[in-house]
Amino acid sequence: MGDKFLKFKRRAKMLRLMRSLLTALATGTAITGLLRLLVRFEIVAMHPTLPIGAGLFAAAAVGCALFFVLPLSDARLAKMLDEELSLSERVETMLEYMGEESAMLSLQREDANAALSEVPLKTLRLKRVWIYITAVLLGALVLTSSFIFSKAPEPPPVVDEEEFALTDLQAKAIEQLIDDVEASDMASPYKENTVELISTLLEVLRVTETVRDKDAAVLLAMNGILGEVDASSFAVEIMGELWATELPTLRMLAKALNYYDWPKIDEWDKFHSELDSFRDTLVYEEPLDNGAAPAEATDPEVSETELLLLKAAAGITGVLDKSGASASDALRSALYRLALAEEENEDGTRVYGLQRLSIMLADSGCEATQREIDATLTALESALYSALLENKINTGTGEGAIDRLASILDCEKPRFERPVFTDTAGGQVIPDDEIGTGGAIGGGTEYGSDDLVLDPYTNTYVEYGRILDRYYSEMLGSVENGEYTEAERKALEKYFTILYGGFEKGE
Repeated sequence: MGDKFLKFKRRAKMLRLMRSLLTALATGTAITGLLRLLVRFEIVAMHPTLPIGAGLFAAAAVGCALFFVLPLSDARLAKMLDEELSLSERVETMLEYMGEESAMLSLQREDANAALSEVPLKTLRLKRVWIYITAVLLGALVLTSSFIFSKAPEPPPVVDEEEFALTDLQAKAIEQLIDDVEASDMASPYKENTVELISTLLEVLRVTETVRDKDAAVLLAMNGILGEVDASSFAVEIMGELWATELPTLRMLAKALNYYDWPKIDEWDKFHSELDSFRDTLVYEEPLDNGAAPAEATDPEVSETELLLLKAAAGITGVLDKSGASASDALRSALYRLALAEEENEDGTRVYGLQRLSIMLADSGCEATQREIDATLTALESALYSALLENKINTGTGEGAIDRLASILDCEKPRFERPVFTDTAGGQVIPDDEIGTGGAIGGGTEYGSDDLVLDPYTNTYVEYGRILDRYYSEMLGSVENGEYTEAERKALEKYFTILYGGFEKGE
C-alpha cells in the first residue's frame, strides 16, 4: 500500500468526521428549536432545560453513529477512488493482491501508485455538501425561531362595565356633606383638606361613567380623608403604646383616654369615672396579713408608692416620645404635665407631675402625696378632657364623612383605627364593623337616631338604625363574655336605652 493511498485514507476519515459534525449540528439545533417551539406555543409542557438536553443527546447520537457505526473501509475507499478517478480498478487490484509477490503484481502496484500520485488529494471531497449546509441552516432557523415566536397572549376577557351616573340626589347629599364638614369644629388645616378631597371627588363623579371608576375614585378620597384623620389625632397611637407597656397604672390611663367608649350623652361623667379609676391605681395597697386590717403607713409603702409614681412618669414620657405627636398637640402637652409638671402659681396653687411627687414622697409622706395627686388630677382633668374632645371631633368628623360617602355611593369603606385593650393588642387596627365607629359630622363616635344617611337601595334617607342594631348585638356578646365590668355594663345599657328611645320617639 503506497503513501498516497494512506493520505487519501486520512483525507477520507477527515471528510467523514466533517459529515458527522454537520449532521449532528443540524439534528441538535432542529430538535432543540422544535421542542422549544412546542413549549412556547404551550403544546407540551416541560422543563426549560429539557429541549437543550434533548438536542445535545440527539446530536451526539447521530454524530457518533455516522462516524463510528458506518466507517469507510479500505476496500470501499479503493473502489471509490477507482470510480471517481477512472483508474480501471487499479487500486482495488492492488489491495486485493497486496500480500502476494510476483513480477506482474509488482508492476501492477507500481502502476496503481503512479496513477494515484498524479491525482491531487482535494480531488476526494465531500459529496453533496450543499445538503449538509442546508440542513445546518434549517436547524439554526428553527432554533432562532424558538427565541422569537411564541403563543400570542390571549386577549383579556371582555368585562361588561357596569354603567354609573351620579344622580341628583347623590350630588345633593355630597354637597350637604361638604357643608357639614365646613361647619364642623374639626381643626385646621385638616377640615379644609377634607373639604377639598370631598369637593374634588364630587367633580370627578360628575364625569365618571362606570361603577369601577366610581369605586376607585371614592376609595382614593376615603384614604385621603383617613390620612387627614390620622394627622389630626395621635390619640390612638398614645393609647396603644400606653397599653403596650403592660403597667396596670398606664393601662388604666389608656382606658381613661379612650374617647371612643364615651356615650352619646354624659361624656364628661364617663371620662371622670375612668380618670378616678386611674387615680385608684396610684395608691399602694399593702398586702393583708392573715385577714387583718392594713397596717399604718410603713417604709415599704413609701418605697413602693415612689416606684409606682416613677414608673408611671417614665412610661408616659416614653410613650409620648414614641407617638410622633407634635409639641403643640394638646393631648401630648396635658400628659407631659401629668408626668413632669413643676408649676407654682402666684396665687399659691401648684401642679406637680408624678415624677416630682415621687421625689417629695419621702419628705411629705404618703397621705400628703396622695392629696397632691388629687390636686394634680383635678387641675389637669379639664385640660385632658378638652384635648380628648378635640381629638374626638377630628376623628368623628373625618370618619363620619367616610361613613356617609360609603352610604351615599354604596361603596366599601376602609378600616378605621381603634385602640384594642387586650393582652396582645397594643393599638392594633381592627375592622370598624367589629366595634363601634363613625358618627355624625363634628360629633365623634355616636349612633344617633337623627343621623340620616342615604339608603342606596331605596334612594331615600333613613336612620342609621341598622348600624345601631349591629353594634348593640356585639355589645351584648361582649357583656356575656365578661369583657365589661358591672359599672360599664350599666352604662352601656343606659346608653342604648337612650338611643333606642330616641328612635321610638322619632327624635
